[in-house]
Amino acid sequence: MRQFKLYNSLGQVYNLNDMASFFHDPKGLGFDDDGKYERIGNQYIATQEGIKQAEPEGKIRFLDYVEFNNFAKFIQCQPLKLQYSAADTYYMDVIVKKIEKTEIENIGLDVSIKFSALGQWYKDIIKSISNEALVGKVYPYEYPYTYADDTQGSVEIESDSGEESPVKITIMGPCVNPNWTHYVNGNVVETGKMNCTVPEGKRLEISSILPYSIRELDAFNNVVADRYQKSDFSTERFVKLQHGINIISITHEGTEPLRAVVEGMIYYATI
Repeated sequence: MRQFKLYNSLGQVYNLNDMASFFHDPKGLGFDDDGKYERIGNQYIATQEGIKQAEPEGKIRFLDYVEFNNFAKFIQCQPLKLQYSAADTYYMDVIVKKIEKTEIENIGLDVSIKFSALGQWYKDIIKSISNEALVGKVYPYEYPYTYADDTQGSVEIESDSGEESPVKITIMGPCVNPNWTHYVNGNVVETGKMNCTVPEGKRLEISSILPYSIRELDAFNNVVADRYQKSDFSTERFVKLQHGINIISITHEGTEPLRAVVEGMIYYATI
């Protein structure tokens, strides 16, 4: 049975499967090609590839005005994450584009809602390096984690998607001049290196989720400093998952055991 949930920017969850707030008649879960093509004879060559911005929509049947008002307050904390579960569980980062309030009837309020996608549908994969407790790492959303420990300094993520997918690497302090290598099906495709020291209680975050960033954060998720200029510009730095077996190996030049988390968002054009 399919299920929908919403998460707001505070990490709160809103169930869209209850009798008091039931999401139905969903549309826009697929995709539209946004590419451009040039005709040559009886064939067409793609000159620009892309997918149109998705706009999932549907109706929410609210029990009464009170429940609608609760929902209206919930969605004020944007952006949101839309969760869709059927054969598997997927997420999409969205904002509310349009919502139409109706009058209450025998079945309640049947409210139309449309979202604007901030990216594609994705599966969240989270794996860690080191079997030590990861200090200061907070996951506000109730995702079904794929979580593994690897004391050898590398993690493996298998992607069944043809879409390049972003990765966030979080390295816990203390660490000195951390570096990483990304292998796809046994071949090196990206490397990264930092020329900095991250102290105990802080962490370094390298993210290929738009907008790309390299930041140092404290245990309360406050940004301590932008560390982009401390990166080795002879390396690619930002990792993107590709189809197949992705192995990300992370080391550093310090003497303390390495502790890190790799978060992959495997993108899908449709689900």
